[in-house]
Amino acid sequence: MPDLTSNVFLPTNDNLYLKVYITADYLDKHVGNERTKFDFPEDESSYHSPSLSYSSITFDEIKSQLTKQLEEILRVPLDILRQEKIEAVKRHVAQSSPQFKYVLKYKEEEVKKLPATLNGDKLDVELFRIQQKLELETKMLANEVLNGHEYNSIEDYQLAYEKYIKQANDVGKANLVKYVIHRKSIIDLLNKFLGEESDKFYSERTIHELFFPIRKESDDVKYEQQNLWLIDERLAYHFYLASDKPISDMPVINDVDSTDRPDLFIFNSTFAFVDEEAPFNSFILVEFKKPERNDYSDKDSKSNPADQVVDYIGKLRSGKAKDRRNKYIQMSEKDRVPFYAYVICDFNPKLIDILKSKDFNVTPDGMGYFYFNRQYNAYIEVLSYQKVLKDAKNRNRILFEKLGISF
Repeated sequence: MPDLTSNVFLPTNDNLYLKVYITADYLDKHVGNERTKFDFPEDESSYHSPSLSYSSITFDEIKSQLTKQLEEILRVPLDILRQEKIEAVKRHVAQSSPQFKYVLKYKEEEVKKLPATLNGDKLDVELFRIQQKLELETKMLANEVLNGHEYNSIEDYQLAYEKYIKQANDVGKANLVKYVIHRKSIIDLLNKFLGEESDKFYSERTIHELFFPIRKESDDVKYEQQNLWLIDERLAYHFYLASDKPISDMPVINDVDSTDRPDLFIFNSTFAFVDEEAPFNSFILVEFKKPERNDYSDKDSKSNPADQVVDYIGKLRSGKAKDRRNKYIQMSEKDRVPFYAYVICDFNPKLIDILKSKDFNVTPDGMGYFYFNRQYNAYIEVLSYQKVLKDAKNRNRILFEKLGISF
């Protein structure tokens, strides 16, 4: 009984302790010679011992009956304590963990059984355990309702169907809440990495990992592990993505012998709802530069992000790509397969001079630059980390506000 495990038990001003003694002829008959243990089983699984009778009462059965007795004897103080506890949990959920609202709705009795001393992350862990059970129950109910379970009457089926629809809807909303909270955490983390909360700036690798794990491909990474929505929501939907992989090792690219490693290379396939013969949407490159970097130079393409991505595009244009039907498409067909490139960095006078000399235009908000390269049919954007952070906040602000989450 979790509520009897700490001094929060019995909500009164008295310093009370509860001691329980159990006496029985059965215990007298089954105590060991040294009176330090009993010779009956802990639980039913312990019946394997030849010395134990299948009629023996187990420790588990004794504890179960004792719990029922104590629940009745202590019903009034336990009810008061559990009501106070459930109100505390509701406050915690409302203020910090809205994803568990539906757990309280469907599993309040189980929540009442949690120790009253739980709070913060420890409480979230236990609520998550209950949530997992509820999601499993919902899936089992879905299997019954949708896969031909035999009900006694149409009324029984209708009740089960309505219960499933209501429960599945609440589970779906809770999962959406979890994902929105995840987005808020990622934005806060990016804010920290950019030195907004302190003077410490993190490495290019650390920031890269936040957007997408390094040295991984599309099939290696779950949807929840990628945060490309920070740049553009559409980047999550792609045919193939390589993170810091040599161009020559990319399975969708052929006839390009290059060890260059774009930070992110994204091959967008046709959308599912368009004709199969429609042209492919695009190829996308993303380059991350270390925050506060100031050693840019227009004399070396590797020290010049604008020339660097153009150099990548030139090499990729020289090869071929495989589509979802495993057929080759020529990437040199500039009018059919556009390239997009994002360079994400911190601006400084040296970089701005380089971009202006290459005819880049400033974005309307003044936090980035853009340029269209006609030779390679490529649209290039150079964005400040602050712009990426600000735009991500603005795109997700309505979701956070609906949950009562503020920046």
